[in-house]
Amino acid sequence: MVGDPFSWRPRRVLVGYDGTVGGDDGLALATAIAEPGAEFLLVDVIPPVGIFTMRPRRLEDGEPPQSAGFFCEALERMSGRTVETRSYVANSAARVLSEVAEEEDYDIVVIGACYPGVVGRVLIGSVGEGLMHGAVVPVVAAPRSYAERPPKALKQIAVAWDASPEAHEALAHAQVMARQTGGEIHLLYVSPPESFAAKVGDLTRPSPDRVLAEGFAAVAPDIPIDGSSLEGREIASTISVTCAERGVDLLVVGSRGYGMLGRVIVGSVATGLLHGAPCPVLTVPRPHSGEGSDDTDRRTASTVTSRWARRPDACPPTTGVLADRRRRSRLGDRR
Repeated sequence: MVGDPFSWRPRRVLVGYDGTVGGDDGLALATAIAEPGAEFLLVDVIPPVGIFTMRPRRLEDGEPPQSAGFFCEALERMSGRTVETRSYVANSAARVLSEVAEEEDYDIVVIGACYPGVVGRVLIGSVGEGLMHGAVVPVVAAPRSYAERPPKALKQIAVAWDASPEAHEALAHAQVMARQTGGEIHLLYVSPPESFAAKVGDLTRPSPDRVLAEGFAAVAPDIPIDGSSLEGREIASTISVTCAERGVDLLVVGSRGYGMLGRVIVGSVATGLLHGAPCPVLTVPRPHSGEGSDDTDRRTASTVTSRWARRPDACPPTTGVLADRRRRSRLGDRR
């Protein structure tokens, strides 16, 4: 319930929708990850024809594709839920989604897979890549053919873990999700084989038991958690294989690399997981605090909830389709 620090699930969900099979995968994931009574905004971005537009333009309701019933199938899939649709003309779909999410205070951005690709694998395209380098809210990507899977609660939640501040941020989000769904958390820590570590001169790595113990200590005692120490040269592929073997429902990863604090900045491991994981991948923004600071290291789920939870009147538990909700924002302006 509202006020409980562990009650969070996404209540305002922004979905990138393009009418493809990948768009359907995004819709299926959006409904799986959102709480009952959530609001959804489906956004389609159309590239300009023959010109470069400096500013995204929101299309009128009477303009195609809005007037051509483009969203009819999506609205049918989302029947009984609170849904708004928009279309924009813009050079960058990633920019539109990122700015709408930031300016209108959405909790999460959901995207589908880019086709073609390996069935059952996340394969994001240029839009996903753009979102993963600058979004201020978590971004979750659906694997290919996710819409064809039977509906399933996201209870088996894995975290790509290395005890870094970014991993702590991911673990905090995973803890909130696990409490909401009644799920359990699996920490996956990958270290290189000893022979490889010696070859590259990495002989000072901490013991796996110590790394996992730090994660266990950060989770509330009533949330089931276990951890695995894995060996592999390729961290992303090792984690992806483990997720497939264990039937993981959701993989949570932190942002890495250099960039603005509080934004999603995807490093090489997260990028590999986004392109190869067999389950949805939730990427969270970098911690707002300075990297390596004590408050970032000891991030708890309650601090994440304070950012993601909304006041009671922010999301009325209504159903049906929001015919037209006007919001004051640069991208919401139709001029």
